[in-house]
Amino acid sequence: MTISPSEVGKRIYEARYALGITQEELAFRVDVSQATISRKEKGEAMDLALLMRIAEALGTTPASLLGE
Repeated sequence: MTISPSEVGKRIYEARYALGITQEELAFRVDVSQATISRKEKGEAMDLALLMRIAEALGTTPASLLGE
């Protein structure tokens, strides 16, 4: 199964939107720049460590963001 970075980005956006937080707030929680969050939501690939931090900040699991 191939996981599309753009699909992961879409799930990050949807989870963030559901929580009602901005990219800036998520970036603060994850300790990255707002630009990094923007790029990830647009489909830029990321490493597992960042995916795990984003998932934790969104109150979900990496597997959920990966569509599993």
